Amino acid sequence: MRNLRPNSGFTLIEIVTVLALISLTLLIAVPRIPSTLFTDETKKTSRWIITKVQVLKDRATREQKRYALHIDISIKKMWISNDGMSDEELLAAEQKAIKLPSNMRIIDVEFPDNKIISFGQTEIFFYPKGYSDQAVIHLENKDKQISFRIEPFLSTVKLFEEYVNLQDAQS
Repeated sequence: MRNLRPNSGFTLIEIVTVLALISLTLLIAVPRIPSTLFTDETKKTSRWIITKVQVLKDRATREQKRYALHIDISIKKMWISNDGMSDEELLAAEQKAIKLPSNMRIIDVEFPDNKIISFGQTEIFFYPKGYSDQAVIHLENKDKQISFRIEPFLSTVKLFEEYVNLQDAQS
């Protein structure tokens, strides 16, 4: 009888094949990582705005409270409050604000009648009867500008991948 040894490892050919496949995968994937990291911050902020607007319209109606989306253009932060919050809760909400990435800024927030807020702080209100203020939030990420149109009677937010005025966004 032959002395059969149990297979206790990998052959050189198997190791070389696996390393070649890993190298090929990295060769294809690595050049795309920086652009993915860049767009992920924009997408994350966009998802936050779109989701919060929808949630705030729903909460305001369900809980019969007026909610506000606070936008501080100067320090690039956004947070949420409602009419029933105490001073401590308001302060805590502001401290938990979403901070925009360093390469992104709030250009301005536009309201009807050509009211444009481009510095300081402003609020977009969501009312218990199911509607909100009409507004357009303009953001900039390096050379790319994004506009979010908030309609008073719709729960969806329209996203434009350019700077769009309120009047232009309605057409």
